[in-house]
Amino acid sequence: MPAAVWAVKLMSQVHREVQPAWIAATFAEPCPTPVSATVRYSADIGLRVLPDVLTLARAASPEDPLVVALQELATRWTLSSVGASVAEVGEVSTFIEHPSLRRLYADRS
Repeated sequence: MPAAVWAVKLMSQVHREVQPAWIAATFAEPCPTPVSATVRYSADIGLRVLPDVLTLARAASPEDPLVVALQELATRWTLSSVGASVAEVGEVSTFIEHPSLRRLYADRS
């Protein structure tokens, strides 16, 4: 539950009218739970909108610090970032062995 609350809170605070210092502080706050398959799935409740939010942010201003922060978040949370068009694919080993999450990841691809 803490990972889901963290992710929903993080994504609900994302908006265009923010200062770079706020972005750095907000996105630097780590997930409160050690990352595992279940934590990635819980965080996905809030982060599943990440690809769409990143697309909208890029359309408004591709060089914005918010876009950079969202891209870094997408790289760290690979399960939730399918379709986000990031340069690097993040770590999948924490969820790829889980049959249901592997299927979810494949279905989103």
